[in-house]
Amino acid sequence: MNDDRDCAELSAKADQLIAAMGAVAKSSGLQVSEIQERQRRQRMLVTGLIVSFALNAVLTIVIAVTGLGVLKNSDRLEDMQQRVGDQVICPYYKQLLKTEDDVPAGLTAEQLRERKATFVAIREGYALLGCKERRGW
Repeated sequence: MNDDRDCAELSAKADQLIAAMGAVAKSSGLQVSEIQERQRRQRMLVTGLIVSFALNAVLTIVIAVTGLGVLKNSDRLEDMQQRVGDQVICPYYKQLLKTEDDVPAGLTAEQLRERKATFVAIREGYALLGCKERRGW
């Protein structure tokens, strides 16, 4: 009889152990699936960060190249303005200023005032452009 009771007791303990192991397995299975879900989210986050850093690097390069192009164009425009001033505008203004004292006969008072105002504007432009400092204009 002891053997039957021992067997029944062992069988009950085995059932309890199996049930406990099942609960542990079920619980650990949930934990594993939660960990896997977290890892998936973290991989997506890291991938998103890598893509955003790559886009940031590309945009930074594009902006730098564009900025260099703008600087180059600015320098070319400034050089062109300098040449136009030196070769066209200053000599033209100088020729106009040479005629200031050559007042044509028969001008009305209104025409003389307009002529005087025109030469004031020409002298101001000549000074503003720095024509006196450029090549002796």
